[in-house]
Amino acid sequence: MNNLDFFKHTTYYPLTHPQKRICYLENIYSNTSLYKIGKPARMKGFIEVTVLIVSFR
Repeated sequence: MNNLDFFKHTTYYPLTHPQKRICYLENIYSNTSLYKIGKPARMKGFIEVTVLIVSFR
């Protein structure tokens, strides 16, 4: 069995509206994290600021 045999028996479903939005935004703003955070997040504890900054690039 090769790796492609799995896909012969896979059922595909249409994308949901949120999935379509992510694909659309990824095509326009590729290589960014623009669409990944939908609302503010509160973080507690020790945060390495340089690592946090790099993660948003």
